[in-house]
Amino acid sequence: MNVESGNSNHDNLFYESMGYPIPFCFDGKNFSWKEKNPYLEEYLDFIQQWGKVYTNLPFVKTIYLCNSITFNALKSDSDIDFFMVVAEKRIWTARFFCLLLFSILHIKRSVKDKVKKFCLSFRVTEHHQNLDAIVLDGWDPYLEYRCQHLIPLYQEKKEKSQTSPLFLSSFEEKQMKKVCLGNRVFFWRGVFKKISEFVLWRFLGDIFEFLISLPQKLLISRKIKRNPERNKDVIISDVMLKFYQDKRGEYKKKIFHFPS
Repeated sequence: MNVESGNSNHDNLFYESMGYPIPFCFDGKNFSWKEKNPYLEEYLDFIQQWGKVYTNLPFVKTIYLCNSITFNALKSDSDIDFFMVVAEKRIWTARFFCLLLFSILHIKRSVKDKVKKFCLSFRVTEHHQNLDAIVLDGWDPYLEYRCQHLIPLYQEKKEKSQTSPLFLSSFEEKQMKKVCLGNRVFFWRGVFKKISEFVLWRFLGDIFEFLISLPQKLLISRKIKRNPERNKDVIISDVMLKFYQDKRGEYKKKIFHFPS
């Protein structure tokens, strides 16, 4: 056991090989860092400014911060990664409104403009939060640590129970460690969200979901055909949408070959 950090050598190997700061554990579950990233407060202030947007995204149940910001590893050109949980049978509707609102406000990440922009490339439905289907063969360290470091930004309801969702079956207990990032968690439902969900919840919503999925699937298919290598990791289904280029295989090799 590493006494200074409170983490096992196994944990430290992940952080060190990825070039991330080693967190300081308080009790094995809650942890922070001795020194916060120099860009963290600037990014948290920016994230805080858009609170009304998170609370007005139709059919979005939960938004988690993930990747570089939750690993205390922001850079001057970092984007802000979201992992979203959305309502069943409304994954394409949720994506449509997210893209629409974030694009109108010019805060959506693009290939040419990513600095301090929101990346909306990963979402699952609320009854399909288990990620076992995308685990790499054998050990998948980055996915495990990514799940452990998810930090809630928006929750549709303030849950009485603090039990974390079971993202990976290999985790027997709570997966998300309580990372002391200092961000505010938004809970309420905005007016636009309430009205949209009321109108599009039942039969009319089913029709809208089907119709709005067609052009999205067509555009995504065209992008994949234009650049199959870049988009080889894309997952399109009615329970999971994953669009980012997956580097977990590279990270796995990096971690295995990192000198201990």
